[in-house]
Amino acid sequence: ISSEKCTYGSVKETCGELIEFCKQHSIVFNGYSPFGSGRRAKDMLEEPKLVEIAKRHNVSSAQVVLNWQWSLGIPVIRKP
Repeated sequence: ISSEKCTYGSVKETCGELIEFCKQHSIVFNGYSPFGSGRRAKDMLEEPKLVEIAKRHNVSSAQVVLNWQWSLGIPVIRKP
């Protein structure tokens, strides 16, 4: 059993090469801290496009982010 984790959020994908490596080697990639931390998290969840999508589907911005990552096959771990 093997897995790898990396901070992974919707504003800027920083783990693209790592995700591809994991897929090629049957390693589970875990995205943690999907909302960032501190001010970055607040800014990200208030991103106009994200808010627009959330309103359109009657959900929160956080739910949009989590669903987006889940749809990519990335298990998400919340960083406290």
